[in-house]
Amino acid sequence: MNAVAAGSVTRCLAGFVGVALALVAIVMFVPSRETRPVASTEWAPSGFTAVDTVTLDGDRTLRLWVSPSGWWVQSLVGGEHEGAVGAATSRHRYTASVVLDGLVGIVPVPTTAPVEPVRSVSVRAESGGTALRATVHDRVFLLPGWIAPESARAVLVTPYGADGQPLADEVPVTIAGR
Repeated sequence: MNAVAAGSVTRCLAGFVGVALALVAIVMFVPSRETRPVASTEWAPSGFTAVDTVTLDGDRTLRLWVSPSGWWVQSLVGGEHEGAVGAATSRHRYTASVVLDGLVGIVPVPTTAPVEPVRSVSVRAESGGTALRATVHDRVFLLPGWIAPESARAVLVTPYGADGQPLADEVPVTIAGR
């Protein structure tokens, strides 16, 4: 074999190796369209204000949005919007609903004035059971759903005023849909 032919083969092999390495680098270091992270956009229902956040297991959280006409519960995973559920509310009686692994409750509007506004509630599934305290925002509160196990048809709710004193006796509240 002569030196010119050997040099030509060497250059050709080096060229192929260089092109192959470039293609491997492109495939390894440039993400495909399917794996690129989607730009996060802030989700917000029009006319509602985010007032509370409840941490669930792992990296899941729930965010409570309220307005005078209703509420939304937003589910977030790793801080990214996963989904949301909302409802219009009647403010004349206690209600409770389990949504997105959370318990949303409504505290009624007093029918007589002057009445001290409800600032927080304690909620438990059964008499003598563990109670969780939640801040009330525009008559709505949010707690982790485990406070109301699937076997519970109602929760026990006690309203509290700004001074931390109960405003009324514990009230059994039926969980909607159970």
